[in-house]
Amino acid sequence: MERDIITVYCLIDEYLKVSGIKDDVRAEISNAEVLLIGYMAVNDFSGNYYKAHQYSMMMQLVKRIDYTRFLRRLAKINEVLSTLFAFLGSLFQRLNGAKIYSVDSFPVELCQITRQSRVRLSDEVLNSSVKNVI
Repeated sequence: MERDIITVYCLIDEYLKVSGIKDDVRAEISNAEVLLIGYMAVNDFSGNYYKAHQYSMMMQLVKRIDYTRFLRRLAKINEVLSTLFAFLGSLFQRLNGAKIYSVDSFPVELCQITRQSRVRLSDEVLNSSVKNVI
């Protein structure tokens, strides 16, 4: 598994360099590391970002980053995800042509946890939603 992780990290890093996507100078971990954890979540943890984050922190694959910060960083570079995964998928398919691949296109909400505590609803919205429930 370590070899696969290193290979995928190198591919992601090279893809970001070719695409011209630069890391923020203040960032503690690179965009490639954030996308690697996202890839691990999809590939190895059935889309569970929390488990992939915990695994990468436990195995010290990347520098420590808070889970909510990881989600914010992943959401910020979200437009890269679809093209990157299409690139990796086509590359792996060419390398392993005999295998059959299935793609899970179920959307996973990234912003739910980060915004849940900050939502402020007006009294009108709260009262109308309570009336609809009753």
